[in-house]
Amino acid sequence: MKPVPLVLILVILFSTIFSVPVSLAQDTPAAPVEFTGTVEAVSGTTITVGGLPVDVTRIDISIVSQITVGVTVSIAGNLENGAVTATTIIIINNGPATSPADDLLFDVSYGGRTFDGSQTTFTYTVSGTGTPPDLSHFTVEIPLCTPSLQVIATNPAGAVAFGTDPTTGITGVKWDLPLSADESRTYSITFSGNVGSGTVQVAVKGGPGFEVVALPGPSCETPAIDIEKFVSVDGGATWMDADVAPGPDVELGASVQFRLMVTNIGTNPLTGISLADSVYDVSSCALPASLASNASFDCTIGPFPVVAGQHTNVATATGTLGNGDGFTTDSDAANYFGGDRPAVSIQKYVLVNGGAWSDADDAPGPQTETGANVSFRFEVENTGNVTLTGISLSDSDFDTGSCAVPGILDPGASFDCVIGPFPAEDGPHTNTATVSAGFEGQTVSASDDAHYFGGEVDDDDETDLPITIVIEGPVQSININIITIFGIEIEINPDDPILTVIEIGDKIRIEGNTSNRGDTIIIIAVNIIIVDVDIFIGDGGQIWRDRDDCSNPPPSWAPAHGWRARCQGPSNSGGSGRSGRGSGRGSGRSSKSS
Repeated sequence: MKPVPLVLILVILFSTIFSVPVSLAQDTPAAPVEFTGTVEAVSGTTITVGGLPVDVTRIDISIVSQITVGVTVSIAGNLENGAVTATTIIIINNGPATSPADDLLFDVSYGGRTFDGSQTTFTYTVSGTGTPPDLSHFTVEIPLCTPSLQVIATNPAGAVAFGTDPTTGITGVKWDLPLSADESRTYSITFSGNVGSGTVQVAVKGGPGFEVVALPGPSCETPAIDIEKFVSVDGGATWMDADVAPGPDVELGASVQFRLMVTNIGTNPLTGISLADSVYDVSSCALPASLASNASFDCTIGPFPVVAGQHTNVATATGTLGNGDGFTTDSDAANYFGGDRPAVSIQKYVLVNGGAWSDADDAPGPQTETGANVSFRFEVENTGNVTLTGISLSDSDFDTGSCAVPGILDPGASFDCVIGPFPAEDGPHTNTATVSAGFEGQTVSASDDAHYFGGEVDDDDETDLPITIVIEGPVQSININIITIFGIEIEINPDDPILTVIEIGDKIRIEGNTSNRGDTIIIIAVNIIIVDVDIFIGDGGQIWRDRDDCSNPPPSWAPAHGWRARCQGPSNSGGSGRSGRGSGRGSGRSSKSS
């Protein structure tokens, strides 16, 4: 007898209980429900079974503590608005059966979770007990979240594969690194952002057997708090998000106020909310005991007398997940300037071969042939709140005597000047423009660089790392020539024909080598393979894709053995063409912040 899929079992069971379609039952008041299934995810006090979120708050903690991913449970409760509130849970078995592994003796321990303000790391240690066989690989589950968790580093960094392990059935990260029975090794996986902890499956495999155990690990809970600090210089009539100095100008003797707005931008409620400021007392602010996801509160402090000169103060908000494992904090500055503020700015642009002006602050800048025409433009502005005098303009390489420099420059006023053309020098070129001005005995100045490169540019500055990485999983999104798998953005050469056939949901296998460039880790694809769809490309670039039905017959040049056997019978073998499940080679890139 062909086994019935779990989803079908659940639909039949729901229909039997309610005597109405499931979609209608979800829009009605709470209805009693009973069903059995395998736990697909665990996130705080919510588990997922058969695609349904189940609240286990009412269940005894001794039962909840035994519920992990893979456990089969029987649930009774109430269904309302697409979610179940469990009143009874019976554990039927303790997870998926493993291959007999009486002689596979490895201890796996959880090393903890760390968050450094920008990324979260989970650590595990695998230790042998001296009894063979040796370990062949170690796997840690990565939960499928929306949005996806962003993996930015693994340790060890080599022999890493992402996807579903065919042996253990665990979807996540796998290290194919041997470990002898008398050794131990520490593994870690690092995610971008603040990732809370839940329960995941980890597996060790050696010889013909494997073992699976539930341990703490990454979850879809994302603790995140945001604070915005605003300043008002008109008694609260208007508020400015003055993150960057100098902020608004205000006269001495006047007053300022500040407004603090705190929002829970994470996925779960936060508790233990605290609020602090680097300069002012915020104890008058009323803090909530908890803050639901997307909820916010605000507080206004002041007025305070204006302080002369540049004033910056920073507000900080903190909170924790309900389980205490997921601390989050955020800070925001507010600025104002009290009194007179002389200031000047300069922007220098470069023009090569009569093209467009470029604000080439960074090398190499625009490229041009040696000896071609290069010109420069200076833009000077009074960015302060007082009139400037004694203005001068100079350049590190060129004479600026032809520039008409005004004697005074009022607040907000500006002037510009163009010099050149000059013959382009060979190789990299940098020159710096400087402006100076005065106000009541004070001197202010500013400088700006411009770059260009004469001749040919060698942009092959990557440092290759001898690390092979394999990523296999469903395509989550496609943006022109960038595809996303498991939250990892993979950039493919825009000319690669495989881009014309990849679709969201296709299972893709990326094989390549990692490289680094500055602070970015890059995956350079060697092979790009679509593993679950028959796609054929003709010699002339024609493409045919099997849509899993018989309404899309293949052209004569496509072998399409699967379609022909399914829709015409096994005797039809098709014609000539490049067969396979879709593949490409080279020039794909995946970037991840490191």
